[in-house]
Amino acid sequence: MRLCRLFMIAASVLSLGGAEAQATWRIGDPIVTFWAGPGYDGSVPLTDASAKQMVDVGMNLAWASSAAELDVAQRHGLRAKYQDRAIISPESLTDPVRRLKLDALVDSIRTKPALYAYHIVDEPSATEFGRFSPLVDYLRERDPEHVARINLHPIGPSATTLGAPDYNTYLKQFVSTVQPSLLSYDHYQFTTTGDEGGYLLNLEVVSQEAKSAGVPFMNIVQAAGWEGMRIPTDNQMRFLAYTTLAYGAQGICYYVWSWPEHVGGIVDSHGTPNYKTLKSTNQEFVAIAEQYQSLKSIGAYLKPTFRTSRSRYLTNFEV
Repeated sequence: MRLCRLFMIAASVLSLGGAEAQATWRIGDPIVTFWAGPGYDGSVPLTDASAKQMVDVGMNLAWASSAAELDVAQRHGLRAKYQDRAIISPESLTDPVRRLKLDALVDSIRTKPALYAYHIVDEPSATEFGRFSPLVDYLRERDPEHVARINLHPIGPSATTLGAPDYNTYLKQFVSTVQPSLLSYDHYQFTTTGDEGGYLLNLEVVSQEAKSAGVPFMNIVQAAGWEGMRIPTDNQMRFLAYTTLAYGAQGICYYVWSWPEHVGGIVDSHGTPNYKTLKSTNQEFVAIAEQYQSLKSIGAYLKPTFRTSRSRYLTNFEV
């Protein structure tokens, strides 16, 4: 083994060896996706037109809430995360009628080429981990080739919201209770009055927990504006993508909230300048993250510089 050290301006890159996921599921190509939009909950379907837009901007993972939408994703070379809150639910394991529907759903879509993940729930409290763990176990046993994804809170919510005394405990309880194959969380910091703190700390904490658990992780970042929050600039979008890489993530997800109002700048060339920025950045994200999949992360350290407005990242990894 030899130790390599890289210095990069603005961001440096590494991987957590994400291919070492549990069961038979593997991360495959590094993830570039979005939150909400077509296929998310059935309100706006995934169509050939919207799938083409995703491909054009360099995304490789869509949403689906029907077998037909999985077929749409396949036609465009996209993978899909499947959501059905009524059936893919912990309650379906204890209700005989709902259990039959759950079995039937999984059996009907698990052979679909585009299926990549089952989305379970967003931002659960630690008090709910025991409720969702049996569902993750069920999906892992019945369909071990596809991952069950639970998205976690960021740093910031109160202990009451987290259901744990602090964020580190929250993460560790999730890992020990659910034993996930993938860690996923979100953190949004660009407000209309300034930038909130904690973004890089959140990356550090999650990356360390992912490394300890031996699983890859995905960062859900802000890509839209809504009440009290501003639309990130193109440079801020680059910052989010490259810091995500620097801390070893194997996936990035752009939070866009609704379609097409917020997502237009990401997947529509007639939208904001972020489209052109992300079209190149997403390609680079996948290319760089692929190169680091086989490496073991040692750590990423932020070293501010005082003569310029930029920062320098020191990344250590083993070959």
